[in-house]
Amino acid sequence: MAQKIDIGVLQFKTTPNFEQNLHQLIKLFLSTDAKIVVAPEVCLTHFAYDRAKEAVEFGKEAISKLLPLTKNKALILT
Repeated sequence: MAQKIDIGVLQFKTTPNFEQNLHQLIKLFLSTDAKIVVAPEVCLTHFAYDRAKEAVEFGKEAISKLLPLTKNKALILT
């Protein structure tokens, strides 16, 4: 018998402020009961390809803040 798993999809307006985007992602992630949550890969960096080095460094910070929140549900950035 197949098991039903709730999947949530997040999409939100981003800003050039990486920290603000992370805060919004966390808020939305915590507000859903879905066991698997999917968000766009650039939801943290607002398509800031011209700030790639900064985005990479921020990614490390973001992972350290997001990882503890994923004990009971998964977060996928794709």
